[in-house]
This record gives sequence, structure tokens and C-alpha cells, in this order.
Amino acid sequence: MDFGKNALQNQGSPYLKEHSEDLVHWQPWCIEAFEKAKTLDRPVFLSIGYKSCHWCKVLQEESFKDEMIASIINSSFIPILVDREEMPHIDRLYMDFAQLLTQHPAGWPLNMILTPDKAPFYVFTYLPPMSVDGYIGLNDILIELAHLWKSEDKETLLEQTNHLVQIYKDATQDVVCPMPSKEIQLQILNHLYESFDRTHGGFKTEVKFPLSFQTTCLLHISEIFEDQRPQFFAETTLEKQLFSPLYDPILGGFRRYTSDAERLEPHFEKMLSDNAFLMEAYAHMYYETGKVLYKQVVLDLNTFFDTALKMDWGYASSVSADHENEEGGHALFTYEELQDVLTQEELAFAIRYLGLAQEGFFDGDTILYLTEEVPEDKKGVFLEVKKKALSIIEERGVLDVDRKILLGANANLAHARIKAGSYLKDRSLIRSGVRLVKDLLRHFYLNHKLEHALVDHAFVGKPLLEDYACLMRALLTAFETGELPESYPLIHSLIDAVDQIFKCDQGGYFSTAIDDTYLVRIKPFLDGVEPSANALMAENFLRLYNMSHKYEYLRRSESILKLGVEKLTHHPASALSLFLNVLYFGSKDKKTIFLKKELEDNTNYCFCHPFTSVVVCHPLLTKLIPAIEGKSCINNKTTVYVCTPSSCSEPIDDFEKLGVPWNHVL
Repeated sequence: MDFGKNALQNQGSPYLKEHSEDLVHWQPWCIEAFEKAKTLDRPVFLSIGYKSCHWCKVLQEESFKDEMIASIINSSFIPILVDREEMPHIDRLYMDFAQLLTQHPAGWPLNMILTPDKAPFYVFTYLPPMSVDGYIGLNDILIELAHLWKSEDKETLLEQTNHLVQIYKDATQDVVCPMPSKEIQLQILNHLYESFDRTHGGFKTEVKFPLSFQTTCLLHISEIFEDQRPQFFAETTLEKQLFSPLYDPILGGFRRYTSDAERLEPHFEKMLSDNAFLMEAYAHMYYETGKVLYKQVVLDLNTFFDTALKMDWGYASSVSADHENEEGGHALFTYEELQDVLTQEELAFAIRYLGLAQEGFFDGDTILYLTEEVPEDKKGVFLEVKKKALSIIEERGVLDVDRKILLGANANLAHARIKAGSYLKDRSLIRSGVRLVKDLLRHFYLNHKLEHALVDHAFVGKPLLEDYACLMRALLTAFETGELPESYPLIHSLIDAVDQIFKCDQGGYFSTAIDDTYLVRIKPFLDGVEPSANALMAENFLRLYNMSHKYEYLRRSESILKLGVEKLTHHPASALSLFLNVLYFGSKDKKTIFLKKELEDNTNYCFCHPFTSVVVCHPLLTKLIPAIEGKSCINNKTTVYVCTPSSCSEPIDDFEKLGVPWNHVL
């Protein structure tokens, strides 16, 4: 490799390609770059970002294209650039170290100074190029760090860095614990409730990412404990997120996060995965409450996916925050701008329901957001305001999209669409989710292995545990509809691959393959903006146990959960996925409803309960699942068999006799 020039020209990641004209001699993450750092005895300048990140672009324009700063980086460091979506495991690892070093949450761009052995000793996010008004600039920081590396203090620095790495390794050691007792489960529940921000929703943190899959977990937890507090927590959070600038009522979709507790200062990029989880969350809340508002959010999100992120097939990973180098510029309006196109009635509506102000809080501009639910008699006015606001936005041009098709994010969308369709009794949603699963298999499942991401017909990144876990969950969800019977044997092939590539002898799964060389090989148990991959694997095994009644799957789930219990008890707000599966595992009421459809029955069925699987029986399944062998329709009607691991009920052809809430998707 030529380390004397920028080496990103041939990279597949759109984010890396955007930096291929930088004056910094960027290298992709590779062994050769770290070996070069050792040979030259230089620290590594690691920068992690993503294409739709606003402050990543600002840092690039101000510093990475600046001759003086680029010269310092090139002469004193080995610079490496990482797309966090291409290599999320690297991002997760160094984000953990960033929080260890600063004792505060970090964001993007995440910049770390590493030793040639990949150990971090300095962290920062965005910095101005030069020191100004008491704020230190990147130029001065780099000069200081380069001097430190060559000084007598280097040995002390390396000792401290190695000590930090050991602290991290000790903190992430596996500890096998017994399943939590009922008393401890209640303590975890109470801790969660104490962590709840009753004023603004979500958890009590400065930075608020939208809670999505966490609210779905809370709804199930509420049902399990017969305690209304988790549902109150979930609904309050979903409402606060909806009635804030996090949600875009004009173009659709939820934005990435806000940097304030009140959610008034959003970062404007929109991510596929976030919005997929939110689709399921609002659909589930609609099912629980019957509030039409939540149903409309689901339908609007589905439109957002198809208008903003749809590729030739599959969905792009994100929509950019920037318009003409201004964060959110695409979505900001002046009062006069809207006053010129709206009628008096429409203007009054925008002031009342969309937060329009003569002096907005974005340097005088306004971001339109729902301040409250729009009454039925005002929805026509809302449509007119939306249409006119859209016409202004369209004149500004099209927002940039990261064309990367991520397997995990698309699998999450497929799962969410099927679940949302079940909750809403919407067959088209269910079938669109199943079609997406089929597309993912066609494009990502090659030679019995998965790929991580696809950009313009080229694969980027290495497949991770998350990719396998998310696709397996989507396959299970599609399988339950009866429309993808071939997914059942395929799931078992994926399990074999997961065991071969990621399995740890001490239990659980690593995020990366065994042949990858990183500072620490992560074993993910805690949730981030997505559920932890080990929690998903535990869920997948529990669902397989429910379907097959094979104790092997129950034991495999148990071994994962016992490794996660310590982390659950110490960090319950970051382990809701684990918590739900621990409760699921401990349930004495594990049932599977096998639904034998009469040939002319075109109904889709859903049973919404955390501990019960519904499998719509396709003729091909008879040989695959012994529990349904010999089961037939009674009186030429669709018939239900309720099975536990030890027995099945008599056939039931009258659903009212089940005494449980069914959704019939007509």
C-alpha cells in the first residue's frame, strides 16, 4: 500500500469515497496500516463517521481539506477512516472506550488517537480547526499529541493506555449467573421506572435517541408483570417523540437524535433501522390502545420508506442531514417564507399545530413539528399546509442518500412490516415484509454465507453476528405467516454458520469472525440503538423451541441469557432485550398455536402475546415440525391446535373458544 497518498478511491463505502479527495492520506481499516504505524513509530489517527452525519461533513471541510492540518496528520500519524455502518463493531468498541476516557456519552465524528497496537489514549468529536474563544482547535491538539508521542512521557502514556485496556477487558469478562429470581426481576423493573424521564419521556439522559424496540419490550413486560407502569412509560415516550422535532410531519420519518432533554434540537439525518423499529413500536401501541394517531404514524413511516429510501430493491441506510452544507437546511422555514404561500387559515394552523413562529429557535428559522394531535376537522387544512411546504422543499433539491443496503437494517424493516401488518390487520404490509425477506435471501445469502452490505452491486464490510441474528428473526417472523415455509430449514443452516463463525467456547457469540484481529473481540449483550445481537440470538432460539419443542434450543437460549444476567442487573436500561427474553425463558406458559388453514381461507392471522407463537401451517411443514404431523382441518374449517412441549389440545375450529385476542387480517 502507498501510505503517501489518500487510499480511499477504490473503497465501496459511499462515506469513504466522499473522503477520497481529502488532503489527509486516509487509509481504510487494515492490518497493513497498523503495521506501518509500528514501523514508523507513529500513533494512529482514527476517525469514525457515516455519510449522513452533519458534523462529519463540517470536520471534513474545515480540517481534512485544510493543507496545514492535513500536513500535521500525514507527517505525525497514520490516518485511518471508518464508516460506522460498514464496521459497526469498531464503532461500538471505540465508543465504549470514549465513554471510559471521558465519562460522558460520545457522538460522531468519533476521533481517537491509538497506539500502533490499536489501544486508545485520546478522544474527541468535532473540534474547530483553530483554537478560538477559549475552545482548543484540532491544529493545536494534533501538535500537542505529536509532541507527547515523542517525549519522555511516552512510556507513562503507554502504561496508562494498557491499564485502560485491561480495565475494559476485565469489565467485559464473562460471568455466568443464575436466572434472576422474581424478587430481582421486580427490582430491575423498579430501577427502570426510576430511570424514566416522566416529563420528556425516555430515560434520564442529556442526549435522547428515539426509544423504539425498547418500547415494544416495555409493552410486553407490562403484560407479563400485569403492571401498567411499563406501558405508561412506553406510551409517554412514543407521544413525546411524536410531538417533537424528532418527527418530521412533512417528509415523514424520525430524525436520529436530539442533544437536549426536551427534544427541541434534533440532528436531522434519518436512519432506516431507527424508523423500522419505530414502525413496529407505534403499531404495537395502536394495538394496545386503539388510538388511530399511532396507526397513521405507521402508515406514514411506510410511505417514508418507499419515497425516501427505496432503491431498485431493498432500502438505503440513511437520508442526509445536510442541505447546502447547512444542517437541517432542507427542513427549516422562515415565517415569511410560509406566510407567502399559506392562506390565513393555513397560517393559523401552522402556528397552532406545527410550531411555526415569527422567530424560530434555529437562528430565527422554524422546524415544523407536531405540537399536538391534529383534530379530524383540521386534517384537510393539514394536507394543504403539507402540500405547500413540500413544494418549497422540492425547490431546494433532493437530499443525499447513503445508497448502502445494509442486511441487518433491511431485515429489521422486513420484521417490522410483518409485525405492523399483523397489529394493523393490513395484509399488504405483511406481504411487503415477506417480499423483502425473499429479496434479502436472493441478494445476501450466497454459498451458505451472508454478506454485510451492498453498494451498487458490490459487497462492503464483513458479515457480523448482528446480520445473522436480524435475518434469522425476520425469517422466523415471515415463517409464522405461512407464506415462507422454505425459511424454516434455512434458519437451521444459518445457525450452523453462526456456530462456525462466531461461537465462543465459554458461551454466547462474538460479534466478529474468529479470523478478525481487533483490540478486543466484542461479545454484545447490551442494547445500543439496536437490540443486542446475543439477546436476538436468545430470542431466536426461544422461538425455535416454541415451534419445534426441541429442548436443545431452550438450553442454547439459557446459556446466552445466563451470561447476560450480570449486565442486565447492572445496566437494566441498556438491556431491555435481554430482560424480556429472561422473562420469556422463565414463563411456565409457553404455547404454540398451530393454525391449519382450510385451502380457500385467505385470511392472515396474528396472535399478539409475548409468550405465544402462531404458526400458520403450510403443507410443506408437516414433515419439518413433528408437532403438526397428522393434524387436519375439522369440518372443512380453519382449525387451531394449542400445543405445549408435552402435548397438544383437541382441535378447535371456533376461535372464540381460545379466549385470547386474535387479529384477523382480511
